[in-house]
This record gives sequence, C-alpha cells and structure tokens, in this order.
Amino acid sequence: MDAVFGEAYAAELARHNSGDIPARMWMQDIPMEPGWHALEVGCGYGRCVEGLRARGLDAIGVDVNRWLIERLAKPYLRWGDVCHLDFLANSFDLVVCTDVLEHVAEYDVAIAELVRVSRGLIYVEVTTSTNRNYALDVTHCTALDPDGWRAVLMAHAEVIGAWGGWRFLLQKRGTAWH
Repeated sequence: MDAVFGEAYAAELARHNSGDIPARMWMQDIPMEPGWHALEVGCGYGRCVEGLRARGLDAIGVDVNRWLIERLAKPYLRWGDVCHLDFLANSFDLVVCTDVLEHVAEYDVAIAELVRVSRGLIYVEVTTSTNRNYALDVTHCTALDPDGWRAVLMAHAEVIGAWGGWRFLLQKRGTAWH
C-alpha cells in the first residue's frame, strides 16, 4: 500500500483541490458545533481538518499515505487505515470521509469502521462510476453509481441527507443530533 500512496500520489493529491469541504457542509446545514470531536478519514494534506479546526471543532485526521503524513509532521494528522481505525467506538461527534471509499475494495468494512467510531454523524463524499473523473484515477477500485452507494451506505447507517448523488450525510442508528 505504501508504494501506491507515496510521493508520486502525494504530488498528484497536491494538484487536486476538492474545495472547502467544511464550507460545503455548512451550506447543507450539517451541524459542526465548536468543541465537537471530529475525525477526517483520508485527510491528505489536512485541509479539511484545518477548516474544521478553524470552526472550533477539535479535529484530527488520518490518512493511509504514511509518506505524506510523516513529511507534514502536523500533530493533528496521523497515519491510519479506513478499514482498521485505531479509535474506540463512539469517539467522534462527526466523522468526515471524502474521496476515499472508491479507493477501497473492502468498502463495507471501511463504512462499518466509520460508523463504529462515530457518535452520530458521518459525512461521506464519493466519486461514482457515473462521474466523468472516475476513470482518471487508477487507484479507483470500487465502481458504484449513486444509487449503489446509497444502498451500501444505508446498509450501515441512516442516510439523512444526500446531494448531487455523491454527497451523503449519515446518522448512526440509535443516535440523534440536535
């Protein structure tokens, strides 16, 4: 895995800008309360984590790209695998995972991990097989259309919001947010 997600992938990631994810979440009225514990899975350079921290959340990030995380040396970013998150169950008020699941063959395991570490809300963005950019990244290995992703996500949590067929807000079953 480290050979795939190393220096070359980090360089490509630096050119990719998916925009201000916390701002997109705010525009969809997704709660982000100051003081909440938040986790971004697949944090890359940490832009989303920094945006959450700027909004007053106690946010940290994990990424599978050990090469990048070691070089960034930011105390709130660390190495982590979406399929084996090193956190206790119910650790985070908000879990954010963007542009990750389409890179994971064991996406059901990954989604179960996102839900396990969440106390309530999980925000997911995925590249779908119907997206014109899907074929541009050779590390995409899960090809689901928007309905396929919705069905997979619904098997693990309640889908309480969906935008554009590739952005989803999930709520862990048995929880409620205010």
